[in-house]
Amino acid sequence: MVRNEMENIDGRISINDIEPKSFGVYLFLTKPGDILPFIKINVHIADTELENNEIAIDIMGKLEEQEHDIPFADVSAMYQLGQQYKDIPISQYRIKCIGIDPGFSSSSTAIVMCEHLKDEDKIVVRETELIEKGDPNAIADKLFNYHRKYWNLYFLIDGSNRAMVNLLKIKFGESLTWDSKYASPHSMKVVPVNFATEHKQMLSHLHMMVTKGYLSIPEEHDKLITSLRTANAKELTLDKEQTSYDDLLDGLRLSLKGYNIN
Repeated sequence: MVRNEMENIDGRISINDIEPKSFGVYLFLTKPGDILPFIKINVHIADTELENNEIAIDIMGKLEEQEHDIPFADVSAMYQLGQQYKDIPISQYRIKCIGIDPGFSSSSTAIVMCEHLKDEDKIVVRETELIEKGDPNAIADKLFNYHRKYWNLYFLIDGSNRAMVNLLKIKFGESLTWDSKYASPHSMKVVPVNFATEHKQMLSHLHMMVTKGYLSIPEEHDKLITSLRTANAKELTLDKEQTSYDDLLDGLRLSLKGYNIN
């Protein structure tokens, strides 16, 4: 691999949607005290026969800035807040919400846990995980283990996967005769959300959290940061074809639904 050396700059590459001939590479550059613009590069795999799992690539095209109906691309302040608050330990007494976007047979399950720092009035992302084609029972066990570990924890889950919701509700001894229209953290730990009817409101809520400086994402959650930087929405509907790690962004939306801001 050939790389250009740039002083005091760190680059992380995230490959999205690999195809036989070409794919997109997202490059996230940082340097002390600053974040450089996010870059999307088109990559083409050369028609050569190489051994030892090597590939030949040509970087084609030019640097692009995406146009967004909702401008998630500028997340520098959110990232810097993440670095500021990441070392504050998790407290058993603060409200925590886990957003769960359960995958079906061909998609990933996303888990995002946030915590409200009351004194600082910030929401900090504490946990993110993408599970590829995971076993539903194992996922339910993993989520229940979060409950064993932390108090004041609520689970907001896409109600379209009723089987996954019920698996989790069985763990908590909650009723299986639920309707997401009447679901509330005041009466249950596992709160099913009608994503189909609430996705626009949740995207608007996420955007407000970002623009008003409430949301804090530490650097280790780089896939979620990439998702926000590549998020493309039109009329409050997320374009999932253009958004990397869209399952994680959905998990974040669900988690943030547990918090109200003025």
